[in-house]
Amino acid sequence: MKNIFSVLKMTIVIFILFISFLNKVHAEEIFNLYTEDYPPYNMPLDEKTGDNANEIIGSATDTMKEIFKRAKIKYSMELLPWARAYNFALKRKNTVVFAASRTPERENLFKWVGPIGENSWVFFSLIDPKTKKPKIKINSMEEAKSVLPISDFYKA
Repeated sequence: MKNIFSVLKMTIVIFILFISFLNKVHAEEIFNLYTEDYPPYNMPLDEKTGDNANEIIGSATDTMKEIFKRAKIKYSMELLPWARAYNFALKRKNTVVFAASRTPERENLFKWVGPIGENSWVFFSLIDPKTKKPKIKINSMEEAKSVLPISDFYKA
């Protein structure tokens, strides 16, 4: 069972799509930094309302702010739904999307910086009140696909 979940274990990394290297960026250029609400890496300061007008906080956010501060590069930062942020990074100049799982499908699409942490992906099941055992027992990814609709949201 542990081997199944080790396949799903993704290293969370910051990835950046640069048109030019940081040291060649003109001072007038502004990078657009996008991320999703994914605590503790990135989240709105006001978690109750999710108000995007408030400051974005979190460990990955702090790392990004420091990188751009040290490089003396201007930026704007915004929380977006993951798919929109990801697609902006694929299509727009001077766009950064963070924090993301580094997958084989994404490897050649971006210039990667990081890692900033690890994330283990797991399955959960309700407990059957009569037997006190999980209602669904999954022993492999293939078995999971036959039982559940598995989202591939991380591929975006």
